[in-house]
Amino acid sequence: MSRSSAIGEYAEAYAGCGISVHPLPPGEKKSRLPWADRQRVRLMPDEVAAYWREHPDANVAIVTGQLSNLV
Repeated sequence: MSRSSAIGEYAEAYAGCGISVHPLPPGEKKSRLPWADRQRVRLMPDEVAAYWREHPDANVAIVTGQLSNLV
């Protein structure tokens, strides 16, 4: 398993547990998607899977707070 596919699998697993994940370009902390939207609405597991299929090199950001029930 390559690093890229493992990252996507982790992103899908987190999303499946109700944790809000967000894609980041490799080596960056700035989002590929509008950040304001991701603070209010979670990507659904099928959206996560589709995004990482298209961008297998994306890193995973976890959105903390009420949206993910993580502090």
